[in-house]
Amino acid sequence: MDYFLDFIIKNSVLFSVLIIFLFLIINLEIKSLASAVKKLNCDELTRLLNKSKATLIDLRPMAEYSAGHIISAVHGNIDDIDKQNFKKERPLIAYSSNDKDAITVGDKLTKLGFEEVFYLEGGIQAWTENNMPITGGK
Repeated sequence: MDYFLDFIIKNSVLFSVLIIFLFLIINLEIKSLASAVKKLNCDELTRLLNKSKATLIDLRPMAEYSAGHIISAVHGNIDDIDKQNFKKERPLIAYSSNDKDAITVGDKLTKLGFEEVFYLEGGIQAWTENNMPITGGK
């Protein structure tokens, strides 16, 4: 036990960083579980897109969207997502370069009355790491 306390004291900065990271991860998972927005992995997203007329929303800045996005994705602005004209009968899937933005927009959309709202876990990075197709760009 003394060795463990010595280790923590000698490495207090690293231990503090570890605690902060653990807190952030747990916080994100709790928000995800409590949210009406459901997460999808790349395979689940592909199945959903193939079986329904889902709307895929890319929340990244326009320059990043233009450089390459998931096929059939429309560009969405995080700040005025409530002003965009999405069909309520279609499932909506949001993605970005981070899960936080997609979950935030998903929460806004559920508050606007959309019932089937999802986000792509890992965002565009997870999509490209799984060698899934993108369009646009050079």
